[in-house]
Amino acid sequence: IAINQDESYRQPFICGNYWHKDDILILAKFLEGGDVAIGMFNLTDSPVNPYFAFDSIGLSRISGKSLSFRDVIKQEDIGIYNDVFQSDIIAPHGCRVYRCKLVDAK
Repeated sequence: IAINQDESYRQPFICGNYWHKDDILILAKFLEGGDVAIGMFNLTDSPVNPYFAFDSIGLSRISGKSLSFRDVIKQEDIGIYNDVFQSDIIAPHGCRVYRCKLVDAK
């Protein structure tokens, strides 16, 4: 709910489709305070582990920044990633939702 009712009122947008077939949907939403919400949706009948390239949200490799991922559903910190993030296996018709913080790359 905190992502859906974020005070910045920005709409999510499709990103990452060029990495996957049309039946895997990756959405991003810029949140108040600089965080980014990432949703990965498996619309297939098979398990998948999609990946997300940061340049699809305008975060280039030369920016000196990384994303720190937190699984919103499990309430777990996943880790800090540079350039690309690959999710764990997503069950058929399942999803993963992450809240990401922009951090300095190491």
